[in-house]
Amino acid sequence: MGTYFAIQTLRAAIIVALGLLVSGCAGSLQSSPMVTHAVGRSVFYEAPDCVAIHSSGDAHPTLVRVVEPALGRHLAPLFGTVMNGEHVWDFTGAYGLNLDDPKDWQRFGEAANCNTIVRWAAPQATSEFAGVWARQRLVLQIELVRASDGQSLWMAEGVTERNNGALPITPVAAIVGAMRASTLQTNSQILPSMVDDVLRQSFSTFPPMGPPTILD
Repeated sequence: MGTYFAIQTLRAAIIVALGLLVSGCAGSLQSSPMVTHAVGRSVFYEAPDCVAIHSSGDAHPTLVRVVEPALGRHLAPLFGTVMNGEHVWDFTGAYGLNLDDPKDWQRFGEAANCNTIVRWAAPQATSEFAGVWARQRLVLQIELVRASDGQSLWMAEGVTERNNGALPITPVAAIVGAMRASTLQTNSQILPSMVDDVLRQSFSTFPPMGPPTILD
């Protein structure tokens, strides 16, 4: 038991030290999302007119409630029709389909008349608290796949963080750090803000769609 608490204390101390070093010893730090992406050639020649949002794997309900409406807002300017996650869930349930299984993608596309699936996952959504320092980190993955053949049209992965706290060099600084860290942990707008930042940066990499224009 003593070893466990020692390890937890050391881990918390490392989080505080690294966070404070990165942020200049006090205050909040908001990192710009880092995004990597890949584009399939097909997306340039076959612009999807309908996309259906689907969470991959066992997405946490809190993330689903935040990510899927945000995805809908970012997809709407790009595509004619966006099937939101709740609609997709109801539709697949009615037809006995499971979009976690690629074998059902073609059947879904034909039944829903929607040939592109937007798959998303959050392999990391963590919140760490160390008394005078707190950090939230989000990794969000998005992929557009063609339902008829499973061809990947575009994918992106974005990473962002929020940090807040203070170096407890005085009792006052310790109180300030604890307040800042607590604010970060309890602010319900932090996660939606992080999701929007990642999606905005991710979709900025989305290419122009449709056949290329050939100039004489």
